[in-house]
Amino acid sequence: MVLGVAGSAAYTVFATDYDNYAGIFTCQKLTFAHRQSATILSRRRDLDKIYLDKVCSVTYIFLSECF
Repeated sequence: MVLGVAGSAAYTVFATDYDNYAGIFTCQKLTFAHRQSATILSRRRDLDKIYLDKVCSVTYIFLSECF
């Protein structure tokens, strides 16, 4: 958990192969609301399509289970 000006946030790594990519889910509590988002991180400037497809499919499954 990280505390900042906007409030607290929790981060969950939901997908990674430890060499090429990671998918991170963020849930942030704001003063009057909360925000959820997913971020795809890559070790290289351009992520190969095979890895992008993998993390996107897991992102879809992960986010659909959160609601």
